[in-house]
Amino acid sequence: MSITEPEVVTGGKAEEALGRATHLRRSLGFDAAKARADRRPVLLYFHWPHKHATHGKRTTEVCNRVLDEEQVARWALFFRPLRIDMETSDIKLATSLGAASGPSFAVLAPDLSVRAHFEAPRSSAKLVKAMRAALELDTAFAKKLAGAITAQKKQLDAAQVLEKHGRLRHAHWMVERIRTSDVRVDPVWDRANAYADRLENKLRATRTVPSKAK
Repeated sequence: MSITEPEVVTGGKAEEALGRATHLRRSLGFDAAKARADRRPVLLYFHWPHKHATHGKRTTEVCNRVLDEEQVARWALFFRPLRIDMETSDIKLATSLGAASGPSFAVLAPDLSVRAHFEAPRSSAKLVKAMRAALELDTAFAKKLAGAITAQKKQLDAAQVLEKHGRLRHAHWMVERIRTSDVRVDPVWDRANAYADRLENKLRATRTVPSKAK
């Protein structure tokens, strides 16, 4: 999963000067995200140094094994992921955001409320399950995701019909729309990705490989 460089929850004088809410909006990038109209929830990864005497080994397992998986990366597209450096962060403030005693995760809504928090799972599958559960607490998101997956299935079916009628370029354009989407969590995306490759091979044989969809 793509995690940024450590974002330190400083607390202390910065929090005292600005107030908790303003301090968090700035330090966790909420104000910048709002300016970009990025309404994704924030996924905080409370990260300990790998050489930490107590939490280092477990954190290393999370970084090297749990996070390093394709499905985790795909579900992470629905979040704005940030890594919290627990060695230099204000522990009290981090705990108020959902940090557990060891490596852990929390999901923050745009209003800074903690939507979910959990200790770091020991498998990628369990992390995906926790990420999905946190997202689906937002019923509007769950409905939007279901609608997007349904639309992808219809697009793939339509592309296959177009191919049967010899309209390869149009079929490829349609599956490229699926392949370049941020919604990559249903098996239909994998089928569309493989199908796009097959169509490109057919088009290459006729020397008419189209440009990638934007």
